[in-house]
Amino acid sequence: MLGKEMNVSSAALPLVDWLEKNEGELLSVWDREWTEMLQKGDKDELETYLTDFCFSLIDLDETDQLFVAKTVFISIITDLLRVQSKKEILQPQLLQDAYTMIGQIERWQNITEYLLNIPKYVEMIVDNMLFFRPLFSTCPQLERAITFINDNITSRRLSVTLVAKHVGISTTHLSNLFRLKMDTNASEYIANRKVVEITYDIVHTSMPLAEIRKKYGFVSHSHFIQFFKRHKGKTPLKYRQHVLNMTNRED
Repeated sequence: MLGKEMNVSSAALPLVDWLEKNEGELLSVWDREWTEMLQKGDKDELETYLTDFCFSLIDLDETDQLFVAKTVFISIITDLLRVQSKKEILQPQLLQDAYTMIGQIERWQNITEYLLNIPKYVEMIVDNMLFFRPLFSTCPQLERAITFINDNITSRRLSVTLVAKHVGISTTHLSNLFRLKMDTNASEYIANRKVVEITYDIVHTSMPLAEIRKKYGFVSHSHFIQFFKRHKGKTPLKYRQHVLNMTNRED
């Protein structure tokens, strides 16, 4: 996508007109689709969304492009910090990482730098703020559960029952912890984590789909296809072809 024309025309759209033009989409899509994407933690989906957002700013002059992009990118981080603080799961190290990223955002000087840094930005949000860093010091059982899920994401035996047994609590208690702290249930969390990992292998490796299926513990090929399609809207093969087609068009 970086091959797209990035020059701003002399008749740049005034910021107030751009905001009026995009207000409906920003309010309706941001609240619904963005929240769902964050919950899934799908890096490719998040990167695509932010890339499209940055390209939507091209009608503005450079000063307004930077103002809107900086406001949105920083607000995403601060909103996540606010939610975690409200849930009492915010750790000092996470706060330091977040403000390091905000400092980097402040130094980006044009919309091209935002586009180039989207992968690093999304990695920070997903890996540090959503999934892998132990955010749950006030809830050691949930921290142990998430660590166990991440460590065993390719296991065919991975299930809510197995996680609950490892943590030493009932499945009901485990599900209640996930609903309280993560706004999702344990089975959905496991499924979303699997989808994220499977999608990465489909997009970023040349691994045959049959090998990916086996890697993540799917015995039945049809079950693998149905599982992936239910979460991504396409079969694994069509999803890979779609990404390849998008890449070819960008080149």
